[in-house]
Amino acid sequence: DPKKREKLIDSLLASGEFSSHMAMQWGAVLQNKRGGRADFAPGTHAMSLWLKDAFSRDMPYDQFVRAILTATGTPTMNPPVVWYRQVRTPQQNVDNVSQLFLGTRIQCAQCHHHPFEKWSQDDYYGMAAFFSRVGKKNISGAPQPVRDRRVFHNDGLASAANPRTGTNLKPTGLGTGAM
Repeated sequence: DPKKREKLIDSLLASGEFSSHMAMQWGAVLQNKRGGRADFAPGTHAMSLWLKDAFSRDMPYDQFVRAILTATGTPTMNPPVVWYRQVRTPQQNVDNVSQLFLGTRIQCAQCHHHPFEKWSQDDYYGMAAFFSRVGKKNISGAPQPVRDRRVFHNDGLASAANPRTGTNLKPTGLGTGAM
């Protein structure tokens, strides 16, 4: 059969094993771990199931990334918020997003503009502004001490200050102007 390779690839991609494998790979990339904390187990498990479902449904990449970056709520109600458990600061968000989802590293631009690099401090802090409105608070009704948190996005104008110039920057995507 001249299409045997194509058929084999299609059958492998449609298998539950492929979804499980990709969920495990992306779980590691997105730092979906409990770190020995029993209170993180429900959210970690929910995120694993969400990842497996996303791959079994062949969720488009833009929707996958959007679901993670715009996630709000609690880990068990909206599993993609688990990413915000490990990636806590706007700077960690920028470093993670640029490397994981955009395939470029811009950590150096946090402190300086290297003459051989494309990205400036304004690029870095313009991207950090996207995450300046992310908030976390204790889950109401949870037993104390509360360890897992609800993630939300505060209303208001997002901005981040370039520490070298003091300029407040609006959210900007890498390689774009102010949004």
